[in-house]
Amino acid sequence: MGQQQLLLLVLGIAIVAMATVAAISIFEEGAKKYEEDREHQHMLDLVTRIQVWKLKPVIFGGGADTPPNDFSSFTLVSIGLKATANPGTTPILEVKNVGCFRFFPGAGEVRINALDKDCKIGSWDKAIIVTGVTHEDIDWLYNF
Repeated sequence: MGQQQLLLLVLGIAIVAMATVAAISIFEEGAKKYEEDREHQHMLDLVTRIQVWKLKPVIFGGGADTPPNDFSSFTLVSIGLKATANPGTTPILEVKNVGCFRFFPGAGEVRINALDKDCKIGSWDKAIIVTGVTHEDIDWLYNF
């Protein structure tokens, strides 16, 4: 009877250990997905700000008086943000606990690159391109 109880105890410990490993794995996947979703949400917030700026008349600080797909006069300041690095033509916005975003305003579009966590220029895994003010004017790019 003692061997049977010992075997049952070892089997129970093994099941609990496997369940713990599975739970840790699921938690890590959930945390990674949460980080990606938060980054996507912030990028969409930036797109919304850019599109609102494009619809707003110039007299109110917007870009509506320029041609429909001309974003060359866009700056981070025009949407109420401040560049944290590289304030020149391709400013970088660092958002605490979210990531870094690099902006490329131009005559036909604004491109936003999501940089890696170290904010290294040239290292991005996703980008969003805004070419107008409707949802059809938003394109996602992935660099995996």
